[in-house]
Amino acid sequence: MMRNITKGIGVTAAAVAALAMGSGVATAKNGLWQPWVAPKDSNSYRCSQTIDHPKSTRVFMQTCIIHGAEDFLQPVLIVSNTSDKWIEIHGNTNSNWVLPKGERGYCKDSDLAPGARTACYGPTSRGRVGVNTADSELMLNAGTGGKVTGVTTSAKYTLYDF
Repeated sequence: MMRNITKGIGVTAAAVAALAMGSGVATAKNGLWQPWVAPKDSNSYRCSQTIDHPKSTRVFMQTCIIHGAEDFLQPVLIVSNTSDKWIEIHGNTNSNWVLPKGERGYCKDSDLAPGARTACYGPTSRGRVGVNTADSELMLNAGTGGKVTGVTTSAKYTLYDF
């Protein structure tokens, strides 16, 4: 009996995972930094130019938009720490297609190890026909005092009505 329950739970978990993966859009929990995993199909996402943060030329960021099934889109902030020091980060994503318009995805303060990369995933929702735009903002070492400097990048993804 226990073997059948365990087997049933495993099958159910696999089915749920398959459904989540089938959308092609990450299902990361809003508010938490998660590993960046680029979609296998390079045509299913677009990213802004990578820029460095004014507080450090060894901390890089970019905004990406992931295109999943049925024209669902998700904004993502990607941060890379190429320095030899730990850094403190927090950030947010915003998009022009999310309902209610302007809803942001916030990622809380987190430490990022030297050589590490992480991502802040915004809310997933259906994109609109035409140009969809996402932007993200990164704050670096805000807890160290002084002026908090945020940097913003933008990405675009066009959906066509066929």
